Amino acid sequence: MPLADGIDLPIVLAGGLLTFGPLTLAVSLVEAIVFRVALGAWIRRAYWRILAANAVSTLTGGIVLAFQDAIIDASGIRRSVPDFVRGYVWVSLVLISLYWAKSVLVEGFIVSTRRFAEQFATTRRRLFRTVVLANLASYLFTGPLFYLVTRPTFGHLQLSKETSWTVNPDVPVYYIDAQDHFVKRITVAGQDRQTVIPYPVTGYIICGRADAYVYRGTDQYLYVLRSLNFTPIRVTNTSERFYMPSVGLSPDQRRLAFVQPSNTDEYPNTWRLRVADLDNGRIDDAPNLTIETWNPVVAWSADGKQILVSNGDTKVVAIQAAPPWPSSEQERHPPISSLAESYTHGSKEALNRGFYNQFMEDTQREYRVEDYPYLGSRVWVRRRDQTVLTVTNDYGFLKLGWPTAHSPSFLPKGAEFLLEELGGVYLVGIDQRRMSLLVRGGGYAMLTPRFRVGFSTAMASTGPASDPGP
Repeated sequence: MPLADGIDLPIVLAGGLLTFGPLTLAVSLVEAIVFRVALGAWIRRAYWRILAANAVSTLTGGIVLAFQDAIIDASGIRRSVPDFVRGYVWVSLVLISLYWAKSVLVEGFIVSTRRFAEQFATTRRRLFRTVVLANLASYLFTGPLFYLVTRPTFGHLQLSKETSWTVNPDVPVYYIDAQDHFVKRITVAGQDRQTVIPYPVTGYIICGRADAYVYRGTDQYLYVLRSLNFTPIRVTNTSERFYMPSVGLSPDQRRLAFVQPSNTDEYPNTWRLRVADLDNGRIDDAPNLTIETWNPVVAWSADGKQILVSNGDTKVVAIQAAPPWPSSEQERHPPISSLAESYTHGSKEALNRGFYNQFMEDTQREYRVEDYPYLGSRVWVRRRDQTVLTVTNDYGFLKLGWPTAHSPSFLPKGAEFLLEELGGVYLVGIDQRRMSLLVRGGGYAMLTPRFRVGFSTAMASTGPASDPGP
């Protein structure tokens, strides 16, 4: 009865040999004892045929295993972490039943032969009934074992679907809704839900104090939605890879600065700066200016007179925001207080396509939360270098941590943080050891320094995604 869900073949093979070898021997012994009780057969005579049948049955279990994720998806329990943990009890019963039926059919075909029946002076029909009974006995042991070993636990936290217990009830959270892909706003306590961008998006920027928005539509066009105009302004196509912090709206909301690749590489690292006049639709290119870096950050000065673009890890190019576009390079990052306000989580689509956003850790007072999104993924919370809480989806036999929790961010008060997991945004209380679903969606952002676009923040990009391994 397979218990594996591996994605690395050597790990799966090693785990399978170490686990299913002894398990198959034990299960075969249980079934041989049933044969002894039901048919009066000597255990030694029945054991080897039953062992061979169980070995074949274990291998054919891969057929059920191939459909296991599809069965879990069809059940709807992956809608949220609480649904997954609670619903897996019933889904595992379905899976156990399928594995049991597979075992009966395979072992019945191998064991219930005429020749084997003659050895025990019985009929093939009675021999098959004994196989059914023997598998019922063995699954009384392996069934609960399957559930206990494969069940998801998410760090054994208290799970719920309401967040009224938070000490940050009035903090607004922006997010991309999972159903309609609109950008919405809700408080951490789950109140006052509002739609702020009523169009499907893949990434967005909150400008000023949420009085304008820049977003990338699912049609791959870049739009601006200003508070005084409910009709979005379509600016340009972004069918190439696009990084949301690479666009900035001027403080007067009349011009949009953004970069586009100068080459057609899969991971471009040379860019040209473009400025769109939102009133007349004209787009100008800043001449004689080439940005050479990974996923540059674009921002306006607070007075709207300069456009600043990152150029490498430490340098920033300052461009006068009008022709003839004179520019100068600065060796130091400008303070974030000198920049026009804009906030973003980054583009979900850009991240999924390979743009690496350093949004993997956060600190607050004595706490540090770290996201490890690779093989064996999990989120650690450390207090003075001591791990006090772990969030991990250890579903499956190999506990490889699928799917990945990511993007942890502390809230202003108390020991609470938000993170994304299983298609939702969750509130985690460290002291309460509690994890609650806030919304179904992702790409969340708040009007806090954590999400403000700047050149010295954790939102700076360093290059294409790579997996450094465990």
